[in-house]
Formats: sequence, structure tokens, C-alpha cells
Amino acid sequence: MMPIDLDRLRLIKAQPTDSPTQPKLHHFLKGPVPLPWLNTAGRLPGKALHVGVYAWYLAGLNRSMQVRISAHGLQQIGVARHAGYRAIWALEKKALISVERKRGCSPIVTICRTNH
Repeated sequence: MMPIDLDRLRLIKAQPTDSPTQPKLHHFLKGPVPLPWLNTAGRLPGKALHVGVYAWYLAGLNRSMQVRISAHGLQQIGVARHAGYRAIWALEKKALISVERKRGCSPIVTICRTNH
């Protein structure tokens, strides 16, 4: 009887990680995300919902409600830099987030868990 090569039968090949201490990235939104928060963000113009969901994603990834939203991060989700900054402003105006801004730096966003 021939031995079975299990690696040949795998659907996904296991790939070694870069570093054992590197945090594992997840590709899902960690919740709970309050539905009223999403409903309010969804009614805002432009890319506000996209940026809001991205902020929640970063919050789950970093285990912190305070996250830095960079131009590079916005680009990765398909949002132009200026559209992203307008979205941040719209979310801030509705009190869904608070923002710390410093000239020349990416804004630091704190997600507010208010009831809307």
C-alpha cells in the first residue's frame, strides 16, 4: 500500500509567518458595532460610512477605540485622502467620533459609543 501525501490534498498551503511575535491580522470587523452608530454614519454624505467602518476595523485590530487613520490606510480601502478627511469631519460633526489633529500628522480618531 502506498503512503498518502496529505500536503498534496490540502486546499490551502500553510505558509510560514514572518515573525512569531507579529500580531495576526484579521480580515473581519470585530464587534459589536452599534447599529444606531452604523445607521447614522450611513446617512452621511460621501465616504463617511466607509471611513467609519474602517475606524471600527482598526479599533478591533488594535484593541483600542483610539486609532490613527493614515492616508495610506484610506488608500487601501479605496478612499482618496481628501474624501477621507471630509468623511472624518462629517463623522465628527455627528459626534460619532472625536478627532485629534496635528499639522503634518495623521488624525487620531476616538470612536464614540453614543446612542443615536
